[in-house]
Amino acid sequence: MTGPHLVNGQPNQMNFNVTDSRNIQNIPVKKVQIEDIDIAYKKLGKGDPILLVSPAQADMNAWEPSTLKELSSNHTVIVFDNRGVENTTTGNKPFSIHQFANDTAGLHDALNIEKQMFLDFLWVPL
Repeated sequence: MTGPHLVNGQPNQMNFNVTDSRNIQNIPVKKVQIEDIDIAYKKLGKGDPILLVSPAQADMNAWEPSTLKELSSNHTVIVFDNRGVENTTTGNKPFSIHQFANDTAGLHDALNIEKQMFLDFLWVPL
């Protein structure tokens, strides 16, 4: 990965808990620059992080509220828009599974998620 990761917004901003905000759409969008794109993401809950990976064309607001509520009760849940979806820019690299994986790894690194604390990527069909 090349270049710095720039995160917009205040560091350590309040995490929203799904029990207080049942609608993911009410959680503010943050952005981070990863190579040639700006990735839009949201964080909710508290605890060890879980990064939810959506299908390529789905946006981060499509997650089932009951899934988010359950996961965020004991974890910090991070959802994001893939390259070219909703609030994430398209960039100039060709779309591929490999590129999406690199983008996801870049988000993981930019958010300073410690590898030993990173639980898993979770892919759930919407």
